[in-house]
Amino acid sequence: MKLPGMLYAAVLRSPYPHARILHIDVEKARALPGVRPWSPEETLPASWVPRFRTSLFWATDKVRLVGDAVAAVAAIDPDRAAEALSLIKVDYEPLPGFLIRWRR
Repeated sequence: MKLPGMLYAAVLRSPYPHARILHIDVEKARALPGVRPWSPEETLPASWVPRFRTSLFWATDKVRLVGDAVAAVAAIDPDRAAEALSLIKVDYEPLPGFLIRWRR
């Protein structure tokens, strides 16, 4: 489906299972025409974001699993969204992993 003025969203996800987010730089992505990047600092306060199970949509200070959402973009086409994601730089401090064993 394609609608006039439609934007395509893409989410940058963490490659680490446990790490502290030191800095997110979206300026190069912001410079691309037709792109609007978002990072946790630019969105609603964490207390206003809906919770999904036990985590927030955004990883704000730490990532706690591979695939946590770290930043996102909206762009005029999917190729530009992918290019914008590649321009977002995130500095991580990897932390020791941990396992939780569930008992029934």
